Order: sequence, then C-alpha cells, then structure tokens
Amino acid sequence: MKPIKQIPRPQLNGARRLSALQLNRIAYEERHSVLTPDQLQSLAASAEAASGSSSGSSARK
Repeated sequence: MKPIKQIPRPQLNGARRLSALQLNRIAYEERHSVLTPDQLQSLAASAEAASGSSSGSSARK
C-alpha cells in the first residue's frame, strides 16, 4: 500500500471555526465546497477585515 500523504497545516492567524450555516453562506461557482489553503487564507483575511477591530476572544481552539 502507498503511505498516507502528509499535508502541512497552513499558518493562519486568527482562524476560527465556522458553523454549518456560515459555511453554507459561502458560494462556490463549481457547486461544491473545495477548500484550499489559499482559499482559507483569503476567507480568513476577508473575515478579519469585516470584523474590524473586534477581538478574537470568541474564537474556539
């Protein structure tokens, strides 16, 4: 058997878990949710910009 491919975790500052409702609000042109590290970084950046100066104290680890 082939060994399991190790995928490195992206370094995202301020990442937070999304609920099912929040994930459903994200629209993809291909009609399925393919998340890449680049997409996660852009989503995190847009969420950070939208939240403005609010603290990340509500984020779960």
